Amino acid sequence: MDASTVKSGCDFTTFAKACATIESYTMQTNSVIILEKTTKNSDNSYRQALFVCKKQGKYRERNDEYTTKRTGCPFAIGINYRKRAKKYVITKLCLEHNHNVCLSATKFSTVSRKLDNDDLGLIEKLYNNELRTKDIFSVLNSVSSKYIHKPDVYNTVSHQRKQKLQGLNEIELLLKTCVIMIVL
Repeated sequence: MDASTVKSGCDFTTFAKACATIESYTMQTNSVIILEKTTKNSDNSYRQALFVCKKQGKYRERNDEYTTKRTGCPFAIGINYRKRAKKYVITKLCLEHNHNVCLSATKFSTVSRKLDNDDLGLIEKLYNNELRTKDIFSVLNSVSSKYIHKPDVYNTVSHQRKQKLQGLNEIELLLKTCVIMIVL
């Protein structure tokens, strides 16, 4: 996906696709965004969402010793749900930053921390082969081209473990839990 896909008037069939497109754009441009505001319909689906730069807004100055990362950055992407078209549409678009953006800033952003399907598949395969979590993290770090965060791997393995333990009877669950504790 290239940066030209984020334009005013672009439409998406689902909120998730709109978010994925915006996140992909911000990763390509090394921007760090936050979801500032959302409005939901009565059925709990999103009606509006506003994505802004992490450095948007300004704090009121209280004293000279207080500093802030906020620069009042105008970057914003707003999406609205159009009932007639049954699509999400980009209605607000300002792609300008009033500060330098750099790759090191996005390294720890939650947008870039999402594990892709290849990473998740590898974690599942290594977990099923009974590798320890720290070894899974080491393998993933050595084969991935992006920065892998240890907590993300540990959370994914924990989720895998919970899924594996579901559906077991009480005795099997107790035995598995004891085995897992011994392995860790």
